[in-house]
Amino acid sequence: MRDILSIPSGRRFPSTALCRGRSALATASLAALCFAVAAADVPAFASRPAAHYQPRANERVGTLPNGLRYFIERGQPGDKVEFRLVVRAGEAEILPREQEVAHVVEHIVSHKLRDIATKGSPAQRVARYGGVPGGDFNAGAGFVQTNYFIRMPANEAAAIAEGFDILRDWATPGEISDEEIDRDRKAVVEEKRRASPSIMHGFETLRRTWYPGEPLYTYHFDPAGTISATAATIRDFHRRWYVPANMALIVVGDIDPDVALGEIRRRFEDIPAGEPVPQRADLRIEAIAGGAFVATASPGGRESDLTVSYKYRRQPAGSPGLVRQAAIARISDMLLAGAFANITQRYGSPLEAGGVSTSFHGNPGSYGGVDVLVAKGKLRPGRVADGLFEILRLLETVRRQGFSVADIEAARARLLGSPPQLRGGPGRWEALFVDGAFEPDEAAIQGEVRALTASEFNDAMKALLDPKARDVVLIRPDHRPELDLSEMDFRSLAAKVARAPAARLSGPVVREPELLAFTAAGGVAPGNGKRAVDGAGEADHGFSRSTLPRSNATLFVRKTAGPIRLHMERRGGEGRFAPADANGLDLASDLVAWSGLGGLDRFEIQRFLASRQISLDASVGGARESLSVSGPAREWSLLLRLARTRILEPQCRADALDDMVAVRSDAFSSAASLTAARADFSNFIARVLGEAELPGGDDVRALKLADACRKERLALGDTEGMTIFVEGDLDEAEMSRSVGAMLDLPASGPKPPLRVREVVEPRPGRHTMRAGEGALASVSLLVHMRADGPPVSDAGFLVADILVERMNHRLRTVERGTYSAGGGFTARNAPYRETLSIGFDCDAANVDRMAAAARDEFRILRENGVTGDELARARRKRAGRGRGLAELAGDWINRATLAPLPAANDVEVAGWIAENVDPSRIAEFVRLPET
Repeated sequence: MRDILSIPSGRRFPSTALCRGRSALATASLAALCFAVAAADVPAFASRPAAHYQPRANERVGTLPNGLRYFIERGQPGDKVEFRLVVRAGEAEILPREQEVAHVVEHIVSHKLRDIATKGSPAQRVARYGGVPGGDFNAGAGFVQTNYFIRMPANEAAAIAEGFDILRDWATPGEISDEEIDRDRKAVVEEKRRASPSIMHGFETLRRTWYPGEPLYTYHFDPAGTISATAATIRDFHRRWYVPANMALIVVGDIDPDVALGEIRRRFEDIPAGEPVPQRADLRIEAIAGGAFVATASPGGRESDLTVSYKYRRQPAGSPGLVRQAAIARISDMLLAGAFANITQRYGSPLEAGGVSTSFHGNPGSYGGVDVLVAKGKLRPGRVADGLFEILRLLETVRRQGFSVADIEAARARLLGSPPQLRGGPGRWEALFVDGAFEPDEAAIQGEVRALTASEFNDAMKALLDPKARDVVLIRPDHRPELDLSEMDFRSLAAKVARAPAARLSGPVVREPELLAFTAAGGVAPGNGKRAVDGAGEADHGFSRSTLPRSNATLFVRKTAGPIRLHMERRGGEGRFAPADANGLDLASDLVAWSGLGGLDRFEIQRFLASRQISLDASVGGARESLSVSGPAREWSLLLRLARTRILEPQCRADALDDMVAVRSDAFSSAASLTAARADFSNFIARVLGEAELPGGDDVRALKLADACRKERLALGDTEGMTIFVEGDLDEAEMSRSVGAMLDLPASGPKPPLRVREVVEPRPGRHTMRAGEGALASVSLLVHMRADGPPVSDAGFLVADILVERMNHRLRTVERGTYSAGGGFTARNAPYRETLSIGFDCDAANVDRMAAAARDEFRILRENGVTGDELARARRKRAGRGRGLAELAGDWINRATLAPLPAANDVEVAGWIAENVDPSRIAEFVRLPET
């Protein structure tokens, strides 16, 4: 479930009085005023009825006698039907005295169904109709509203009835028991425990810096492992805010709106109206002040993060002024992204990464009528002052001289290059209910983009980038005090910026790579190109199969609508090298990517690929070697040239190696960080299992240019024995001919047999290591099964889905010691082995109890098997998943067929459990914190 840190996409802004139309903005000075509205013009955020709206023919909008609002929209044929409940109340109603109240209520209401004992949880009901929890069922408590949704298939009457049933239960008032409060307070505690301490610290530091003296925005987060929400407040919040007059039902999808309205009236009119809706919290931010410089240490952080920000007044929801601001923000984001690329997109930059957002989505003050332009940068070690200077100089250049007319016109042309899309869906109605107005219309925003003059835009940016509204926040790792910057240092740096020459604002030029030429000559082996029909799945996928004569690569092509996708793969990776030589193989592949392609560096090739809407990725590691490229069908010859050049002429640059070593080696510098601790845990498990470990800082620093390039060329320098899949909107014969001409690349000599890693059977029982700080521990339980070959059915995958579902119920709901458990069934080759695994995080003090409960679930599975309903849900979920080209390639390599794994019947599933689920063979891995 989403919590207060997950800012909803539709942000809520109170009213102001200025910038109401084009006539009010006829001059550049008034354009600037859009970013400088007086605080007195911003009233308190208040609940209000949705603005008058005349529904279209496919919509129904209204209010039931009990005050419950409804919004119904018929979508496109085949769309799933989304059922959403919106409550116009969130964490702001209780802050700052208590935290996570709305969040705990959201957890309780999500599962407070009348017939949960007989019909199952919302997640189980969604899964019964092929849905996926998270995507087809979720809920979230935000700052000013809480929402719940499920999605059901439109063509199943039982599923639609189920959707209305769940929506009715969510909207119905009821008593909250002590048991429910205890259960879901603990669930929220565990959910919050998963959040990165450094991210939490950064978010808290920003809002306290931006809004000093505002209690709703300057509170401290509850300590890890606790929440301040009390049982009495939880009950009171649910009773007062969850009333019909403060809620809305939203039904959107392929459903007859009159039928949906009839169901809503039949099922919801009898819900009692309840007591009057309370007065909403006053979110108004009285004054905007800047000029702060804050340097602070982040617990468990791994790098220094810099935020330079400028606050400004946000215009009212539904007003022309907000449309104007949105247009200015669109142009600003595009131009600032290009200007920022001049800083970040070069080897040796003081900024490892960074970017600018004119309307920062992580700003809680937007609900109080204040928005923030944010420039963020991840600073390289020892380059703090350099990185801050670069960002300040760029922003000061924008303020003093503005962007050129040519740059503004280029940005305008790109923004107007595609027709505006009509916004629809549940989020549109949620905005109308909560704000009383729709979000800015795309056509209106494009109209303002078209009407805005260059001088108006630059004057608006000048007003926005007022140094008096600027705050600077530097957050460094707590183990790196040498990276601190004093306020005196900052003032000196700001003075240096004022004297510095202007920064370049025009973005980097997109350059063309020098690629190997395209040739249409070539072909496939005689008699090939026949439609593959060797299994039921083959006909479903409709590929033609052929063999490339020189490389003996197997080629599958299929005409589909949409872009071209090409994926090639074969066994190899570390198996192609002696054990000592296999170290750092994945780093070698990373270095080639870091070095760019076709005479361009990494940043230049990324810009080129983005300009053509192309993605390119190559990977060497483990037991696989693969390359994928995709893009528009019109770029077919370019895609092949990119793939051929990447295989035959990989680049290895010394400056790229230096840059990669500087970035990657520092990433492992903090053993205390949670990310580093998780990596250590993964490597600990890998060592026990005899598998390849993730590279560490020493591996990165030991990387040699010539050695890395040698390994890459040996591993991915030809297409000998590759399995190649191509699909897209081109003639199959043309695709086959072109691939044969460009990618039939034989090896230069005989390839040695692949080395097979020795299977290590882990010792049953507990394996413990210590890494990381804090109280969070990690647990992983594995059952390894030797296999003579690939799986013969999908039994293992079905059992794993069921076990994960059971573990989540047991560990979260019954034991109340973790937020969620993950796991699955994996089948690997070289050598073949199968694994059933479960993993979760919990408080270190609860490890023994939680691990024992997890082992008990393995025992119950072994002794009692699975139920018919569990199998039906797992089968429906598995049947609804698609297979991409990489998975199809794996199926062909491992099983010599494209047919999906045969569906296991009930007897085969029971047999699989009896043969493989042996609790006495569980290897239990535990990571405990060092302190």
